[in-house]
Amino acid sequence: MSRIIITVPDPLLKEIDQEAKQDHRSRAELVRDALRVYLAQRREEQERKARAIEAVRRIDEARRLSAGKGISGAEIIKKWRYRLAK
Repeated sequence: MSRIIITVPDPLLKEIDQEAKQDHRSRAELVRDALRVYLAQRREEQERKARAIEAVRRIDEARRLSAGKGISGAEIIKKWRYRLAK
């Protein structure tokens, strides 16, 4: 395991110490857990963003495919959903 050195404002350190004491664990454990939670949330946020971008791309593709064909983009999306569900 590697060590890092960080500078923390006194009020934040006091809060960290209080929380660690309340949870019966060390500062290091608390900070490690906080970083794990933060990084997991960031990954989830990035995955949601990627899914949203993909959804917009698919909607644009549906619009392009349906242009002038008398079929709505919604109908194309329903067909895609049906195929993906198989």
